[in-house]
Amino acid sequence: MTVHDIPERLRAEDKFHHIDMGFLNRRLCIGFLPPDVRRCFFENQRPGTDHLANFSNYHLLVTKVLDCCEDQDAPALLKALTRGKPRQLFRSTECLAPCPHIYDSARVCHDVELDVDSGKPIFIAYHTSHIISETGKLVLSGGSSDGHVNSIIGLLHDKPNQFEIEPMIIGQPWFDHPRNGRDSAQLMWH
Repeated sequence: MTVHDIPERLRAEDKFHHIDMGFLNRRLCIGFLPPDVRRCFFENQRPGTDHLANFSNYHLLVTKVLDCCEDQDAPALLKALTRGKPRQLFRSTECLAPCPHIYDSARVCHDVELDVDSGKPIFIAYHTSHIISETGKLVLSGGSSDGHVNSIIGLLHDKPNQFEIEPMIIGQPWFDHPRNGRDSAQLMWH
């Protein structure tokens, strides 16, 4: 199935874009939430520590973070790069260079591949302990050379010789979400 199989009506609508997270820095995400949203997150978590409860809670946290990004009008990475701030929240879908060291390193750093010159290198750096799924690890390992793109929410740090991204969430773009109702199935073409 391709994007052309999706009815034009759905392609033109502004649907909720969720992230099927493979990487989640829970501490950064919870710290990012305003107190009332944080309280709502904790009150609505599914009890338990089993796989289903954990992933249900991860998806709830991602949804709350996405809502806060929307409320703050978080820019895409390219726009964040032009703002000249020492630290800038952003959310966008990007191509990442392959990172085969992800399987045997505690911390990794790899390139963000942009179609424009940002004036200095752009890296994403993170501890691999925040990777929460084998699929996420596989996607980050293969990167864009395996045809993957990643939706990212993170902090862009403008350093003297490089831009460095501190990610909160990295994952696959995902439209299968209750907010998209019955249209979810038709939107899941990728």
